[in-house]
Order: sequence, then structure tokens, then C-alpha cells
Amino acid sequence: NGRRREIVISAKDNKRIAVILAGAKDAAIATLREDGWPQVTVVSYVSDGLALYFICSDESQKAKNLKRDGRMSVAATLPYDRWSEICGLSMAGIAGMAMAATVSAAAAAA
Repeated sequence: NGRRREIVISAKDNKRIAVILAGAKDAAIATLREDGWPQVTVVSYVSDGLALYFICSDESQKAKNLKRDGRMSVAATLPYDRWSEICGLSMAGIAGMAMAATVSAAAAAA
């Protein structure tokens, strides 16, 4: 229906999500192109709790997509050697622009 809804995450789940985000270094992010089709791109990132930070050129397709429509989905997995070890997540959110100093601080903390 296109309406945004708030989801309450328990403290236990919040911690589990933060552990996965801190342990994974790359994620697939999906944005929406102007024609409505999804575009998936793998990015390297740093995290601070549930916040993700990644750098991209203003001229990149994902930056153009996010400027027009900030909705995005993210999927990440921890490193694994066997299928039975796969541990990952998929989540959605609204992207925002971060200043370079904010990104530098998040990268230094990681």
C-alpha cells in the first residue's frame, strides 16, 4: 500500500543485527531506478550499530537513484565456509547523505 510503517526491534535482535553488520564487510544494496526497476549493487561499508555508511560517486547510478527515492534494501552475510554456517540479514531503510567527517568518524571506529 506504499505506507511507511515503524517496526520495533527487540534489544536482542538489535544486537544480533549489529553483530552481523559489524562482521560483514560487503553488502548488496538495492535501489530503484527511474523506470521503477530495481538495481542491485555490491558495496563495501562500515557500520555503527544499525547505521551503514558507504561511499559512492555523485554520478553513480545508485547515488542518482537514492537522491530521487531514498528507499533501499540491504542484504549481508558473515563470512562462511559451509552452507550450514550461513548467517545473514536482509533489511530495508531510507538512505540519507552523510558529511565526509561523519563517514571518516564511522570508518575510524570500525
